[in-house]
Amino acid sequence: MNLNQGGNRGPDQNEYFNGNTVFQQLVAVTNHYKVANVVVITHSKGGIDIQDALASQTAGPLVSEVFMLSAPNLGSKLARSNARRVRPT
Repeated sequence: MNLNQGGNRGPDQNEYFNGNTVFQQLVAVTNHYKVANVVVITHSKGGIDIQDALASQTAGPLVSEVFMLSAPNLGSKLARSNARRVRPT
């Protein structure tokens, strides 16, 4: 599913909003095709969004496998460099 065009999910939304949207779409897809679960293939931020759907929603039974391509699981260079500049007091 690509929800960037005309969908509610997008790069300008946070992972919690996108995770909920992905969960709703997983329900719709499994109901439409009358299957118990699906294999999810993600790219980039989609990997973070599916992680949220699996962690904070009840999406677990709807997903049999997840394949992530270029997901920023370890953050980004920019995020890591900014984290070094901001030190807790």
